[in-house]
Amino acid sequence: MKIKQILQTKLIPIALVALTLLILLNITAFAEDSWTTVASMSRPRCDHQTEVIDGKIYAIGGYGSGTSTEVYDPDADTWTTLAPMSTSRQHVQTEVIDGKIYTIGGRDEHDFISSTEVYDPNTNTWTTLSSMSQNRGMLQTEVIDGKIYAIGGRERYDTLSSTEVYDPNTDTWTTLSSMSEDRRDFCTEVIDGKIYAIGGHGTTGGASSSVEVYDPDTNTWTSLASMSTPRDYHITATIDGKIYAIGGQGTSGLLSSAEVYDPVTDTWTPLSSMSEARSMIQMEVVDGKIYVVGGYYTQVYLATTEVYDPVTDSWTTLASMTEARSAFTTELLDGKIYVIGGTGNSSVCLSSVERYTVSSSTTPDDPTDGNALLRITMITGESKEYDMSGSAVNAFISWYNSGGASSPSYSIAKNFNIGSLSGRTDNIAFKKIAFFEVMAYNTSSTPDTNTKTALLKVTMATDDVMEYEMNAAEISAFESWYDGGASGTPAYSINKNFNIGPFASRTDYLAYDMISDYEIMTF
Repeated sequence: MKIKQILQTKLIPIALVALTLLILLNITAFAEDSWTTVASMSRPRCDHQTEVIDGKIYAIGGYGSGTSTEVYDPDADTWTTLAPMSTSRQHVQTEVIDGKIYTIGGRDEHDFISSTEVYDPNTNTWTTLSSMSQNRGMLQTEVIDGKIYAIGGRERYDTLSSTEVYDPNTDTWTTLSSMSEDRRDFCTEVIDGKIYAIGGHGTTGGASSSVEVYDPDTNTWTSLASMSTPRDYHITATIDGKIYAIGGQGTSGLLSSAEVYDPVTDTWTPLSSMSEARSMIQMEVVDGKIYVVGGYYTQVYLATTEVYDPVTDSWTTLASMTEARSAFTTELLDGKIYVIGGTGNSSVCLSSVERYTVSSSTTPDDPTDGNALLRITMITGESKEYDMSGSAVNAFISWYNSGGASSPSYSIAKNFNIGSLSGRTDNIAFKKIAFFEVMAYNTSSTPDTNTKTALLKVTMATDDVMEYEMNAAEISAFESWYDGGASGTPAYSINKNFNIGPFASRTDYLAYDMISDYEIMTF
């Protein structure tokens, strides 16, 4: 199969050079600071859950919807009703493993429940699984190494400290060590394969400032430094291996404050506050910034949006949603933030959905900025290559030598081939790296200076993806070879002269029979 995809972007010639910039390519994507109403769900929902699979949003359960499930296709702007769950659920948690949605606990029409079921999008069917050891809703769940950890929550009148783990391979739940403190309406984050439990509401009543971490390898919870402010109904986000705690409800009312936790030093640091106090909010992280949406403030539901920049420790107010809401969900899809359902000022569940396109301005790295080639080979055999500056390479080496201490994966921007997108980022998992090489450029080498007008992306039968910047003649030659059934040679050779380092040349040989498809993206 061959796929030719032409991206409708302005045709800009690119000159590849080694140390001197000949032409600066600016690829910029702008979007208005506004919210757009999209198709509504077929059912109103609040205290529900959503998940994204293959570019579509699945809405599951919640007040006002019982057992119903539906899916949103952003290309068609339509919601489609799917097979219902076997059990009505609100205050439920969901997780995605291997393209299937697992629903864990929650509350039915009468009480909190322990049941678990899984949805398969390929067959549009729900399957009942083994139940947890106890009923729980308002819990938190996390996935580590393909297993689901269910933590805390509420069972009828009691707030829980218990933890258990589900193994999809054996359909079994196993009871684990309990937290040191009961928690509901709290937050969890995963860093380096460990689960951090942050704040929440305990059995004794009131918001908590306590924090603890669970290590699956030792099955132990360890108490950490407490937040400076007790919080429940708050949100958290992880950026660059640090945990940001924002808003919520404290011992003296709603909060606008924010703080950040550094696991390396076990310390919390106060940050700039939001423009207004809010709880029961939602957020998404885009390009290293935290977008906070909606929420609740003293019997008023909010439509306001603001964004936090960790680099400048500052908040910026953005356009408000068209409808105030709390108890809703958000999903990030193709650089757009979707808000789905929730409770509005009429105190009823909403079916409405709206979308915010994140404004961004991205200037790709100058190809000559790098003085080294970083080549990473994964345990799958896949090889990844990046032009980098010396400081960027050293940062990667420091992260690797620390055992991935700051984050289980390393983010590397690929801004020089973003086409019409606002950015492209590879996230390299520490545990999946087999080895890596650093090759310094030979400053005396002569680079390929032919004008490049397109990106050829070839996907192999091994799922490896090869990318090459090419001029029109090179693209035409490749297409002629492929369309001719590899006439002349069973493998096509492509020189990679712009990353040869100290070598005389580097050449890829692509076997015709091993090519699954290819794309041509015009600059």
